Amino acid sequence: MNQIAWHYTTRDRADAIVSCGEIRPTAAGVPVGEVPAVWFSTARTWEPTASKLMVDSAGRARRMEFPEMLEVGIARFAVDRVALGLLPWPALCQPLNMAPEMADALVRAGRKQGANPGDWYALPRAVRVDECLRVEVYNPAGHEWFVEYVRHAEGLA
Repeated sequence: MNQIAWHYTTRDRADAIVSCGEIRPTAAGVPVGEVPAVWFSTARTWEPTASKLMVDSAGRARRMEFPEMLEVGIARFAVDRVALGLLPWPALCQPLNMAPEMADALVRAGRKQGANPGDWYALPRAVRVDECLRVEVYNPAGHEWFVEYVRHAEGLA
């Protein structure tokens, strides 16, 4: 059984995470009373809900498609989901104090984007970079992930 889960992000954000030393929970879009969390996915290539928003030429906000994300540059932080104690979907809803309506909305939105909620995990705290197994960056030319940093006894190198 695969125990790896990934925190997907953009390349520039990954560099900032490595520099600051932790993946921090975001409160953006989190309703008052809900606990912010760091989100992970077991999706092997990309988690569609990690795609960033953009404004198109007509002024409408929309999620970027995977090829557009590749142009921006994408990265992922690998963790051992069992060792780190990640909370699986939907069990994570109660510890995060997520309202059932919000959980339903997340599932609908995620599925619309092509995500599988069964891939989702979260942790209601910051995750130190030294808790990650490795950081990978996607190479669109080779259509593959490559290791940018790997964890050693003294941290990522």
